[in-house]
Amino acid sequence: MKKVQRALNNKVPPPLVAALCIWPVLFSANYSLSSLRVDRVLASLLLLAAIAIAVLALLEFRKLKTTVNPLEFDNVNQLVVSGIFNFSRNPMYLSLLIVIIATAVAFHAYGVGVIMAGIFWLYMIQFQIKPEEAFLKQHFGSEYTAYSQVVRRWL
Repeated sequence: MKKVQRALNNKVPPPLVAALCIWPVLFSANYSLSSLRVDRVLASLLLLAAIAIAVLALLEFRKLKTTVNPLEFDNVNQLVVSGIFNFSRNPMYLSLLIVIIATAVAFHAYGVGVIMAGIFWLYMIQFQIKPEEAFLKQHFGSEYTAYSQVVRRWL
């Protein structure tokens, strides 16, 4: 338990990780006035999807009165497996990944966007999701194991 708790305490909050991944996308953006409407529409739809996913996840946490903070597990009192969590074990991280992709589409920074989305995805798995999974498995045992066998990490 101490090893998992220590791993969780040595992290950057996921929204900040996403923001750090968005900066290179913005700096490499193509700000030409000939932007395609299709790209703007697609970016808007992706952003709306990300917001919807995050809100649905937050509502599930609130409904079950458990912590939303991924760096603070002292108040974890329930395993959230309902609502959007039927489709993804990490919908809030998925929403952040979609925001990075939406930014790349909106600013025509596809190459850097793919790289930064990949960096975010790998970082989140290694430094956020794996320690969380270890904690949840230890804290909720077979209930979490059964859930993780049915629902994927991302989608």
